[in-house]
Amino acid sequence: MEKDEKTKTPVDRFFSITGKKPYLEDIRNAFSVEALNKEFYKIVTKHFYQLVGATEGKGAKAITYERVLQLPSVNTEDSRTKKIYQEFAVRLI
Repeated sequence: MEKDEKTKTPVDRFFSITGKKPYLEDIRNAFSVEALNKEFYKIVTKHFYQLVGATEGKGAKAITYERVLQLPSVNTEDSRTKKIYQEFAVRLI
């Protein structure tokens, strides 16, 4: 665990409301379950794409990741290879 890891989420959430006078409602929204879940799943999605090798986004903003997950027991010639990697990555995450 890094030194500042415990304060990362609160700091990130407060930075999301900077640049304007923060009202109580802005603070509530920044720390709402929906806002935190959205950020969490965005991070999880990125890790999933990195594991299985996929493209995130569309057009000029698209980022393509090479698969970093290697399963020695999976035959790369198998037609189910992609699905096997995806299922394993979901369980791993």
